[in-house]
Amino acid sequence: MSSASELGLTPREFETLAWLVRGLPSKAIALRMGLEDITVRKYVSHLLAHFSLRRRTELIVMLADKGIKLGVPPVTDPAHDRSPSSVGQQRVD
Repeated sequence: MSSASELGLTPREFETLAWLVRGLPSKAIALRMGLEDITVRKYVSHLLAHFSLRRRTELIVMLADKGIKLGVPPVTDPAHDRSPSSVGQQRVD
């Protein structure tokens, strides 16, 4: 698994990239990360410039061609942590 530092990315850029490779659009990524859509689009622009690419698809293909694996991105949306389904739930074995 690659890390943000290995790819020369900030943690937020890396998280954005991890969601991108899962096929999420900017709005869905923004919701999951607790950010504005425009912020995610800026991260995507930075990622494309960092890898000298022009399209998201090229970015995903380049990662696959190089065998770069990102792992599962964390969910940083604060609303997700407080959702009714997660409040008061306990694990029952």
